[in-house]
Amino acid sequence: MDKLLTLLDLQKQAQKAQNLTEFSFAVVNNTQKLIPYKQAVFWTYHDGGVMCHGLSGNAVLDPNGPYATALKRFIKTTLIKHSPNEPILSLTNKDLPENDKEEWQNLFSKTVNLALFTTEHSGIIGGLWLETDKAYSQAEKDVLTELCESYAYSLSALTRSQHTHNIRNWFKAKKNRRVIAIVAIAVFFFPTQLTITAPAEIVAASPKVISVPYDGILEKITVKPGESVKQGDIIALMDDTTIEAQVEQAAQALKTAQVSLSKTGIESLRDQDSQKKADLQLLRAEIATKRVELEYAKTLFDKTSIKALADGVAIFADRNSIEGKPMKTGEKLMLIANPNDTELLIRIPIDSLLPISEKSKTSFYLNVTPLSSYRATIKSIGYQASPDPDGLLTYKMRADIKQKDKDLRIGWKGTAKIKSNWSILGYAVLRKPLIALRNLLGL
Repeated sequence: MDKLLTLLDLQKQAQKAQNLTEFSFAVVNNTQKLIPYKQAVFWTYHDGGVMCHGLSGNAVLDPNGPYATALKRFIKTTLIKHSPNEPILSLTNKDLPENDKEEWQNLFSKTVNLALFTTEHSGIIGGLWLETDKAYSQAEKDVLTELCESYAYSLSALTRSQHTHNIRNWFKAKKNRRVIAIVAIAVFFFPTQLTITAPAEIVAASPKVISVPYDGILEKITVKPGESVKQGDIIALMDDTTIEAQVEQAAQALKTAQVSLSKTGIESLRDQDSQKKADLQLLRAEIATKRVELEYAKTLFDKTSIKALADGVAIFADRNSIEGKPMKTGEKLMLIANPNDTELLIRIPIDSLLPISEKSKTSFYLNVTPLSSYRATIKSIGYQASPDPDGLLTYKMRADIKQKDKDLRIGWKGTAKIKSNWSILGYAVLRKPLIALRNLLGL
């Protein structure tokens, strides 16, 4: 019971330490109440380096003296070889190379027990160098292990607290606050070039638009997205059932009008009736109208097979999404474009626009090759914003691609960077918040 109370008391004293000096004094002197030793040294371990902080008793430890130098060297050598499952290590001069045995005998006791302070996240952060006449028993090691776990978490919390305290004190210093203010002002007025970043897409420079010739059902698209086509190739078929019926109906109506004209002509010759002659003129006009209707129906029938207007590749999303659906006259089906004749389409959101001109330096990065940049030259800038398919209002800007690579494909997307006027860094950082604040306040 006494051992347990002593253990709890030592843990409490370690937790109450306000700084590393108080913690060091407590662990090197008070631990002896629980575990016997001749001399103790508290050390910390960080980034592969060992630092000695305190020596038991009232002795002062010279961090650069022979004792501390040899101690740190032996600790580092031991830590490199130690097993993670051994929190307490017992060292004697028998474990050392012949060159180190004499130095050990002159500086240290016969046996040294190395108690490690270990945390789950940081690993070994310090420990105690305990000099004794003999190695600790297993019972003593178990008690010391329990104590070292508490010391480890107290040291970890103290180190974090001390680091935060040092940072806070640094900022509280009047001289440092003055330095921070000067640096902040210098950074605020640091010259920088304003830039626009906006979505960009490689598009065809001069595409041919293929549209629906008349209202009807799109029966089939005969090409695949990205497939090469030649001028005159059939690329889509419209449902011809209705148009074929219109052709037959117009042909039958023309035939009926022609028969009526022939019959009326014979009757007018026989009877010499003026009314019959007037009917002939009406029938001739009707036949002309029927002939026009038949020609129009035949023209529509010829358009049931939609053909490519030029050589190139077919650009559209998915044929399964539009096949078999009713279409309106003029509705776009696809584009036919030369894959090597491309340009860059940049969509600039209205709140990101800056003063730019056709001489503004422009570059862009594609999502498929984020480490490669391409240069472009602006050739047109939209004066009015228009909605994108997603509803966002953007200014459309088109640019010529300088490094035209054969691997650049129409439809690839990325991010464009356009350089604008020179300004100060503070304005560049605060520009968008100021716009949002102005919109919020209605200024």
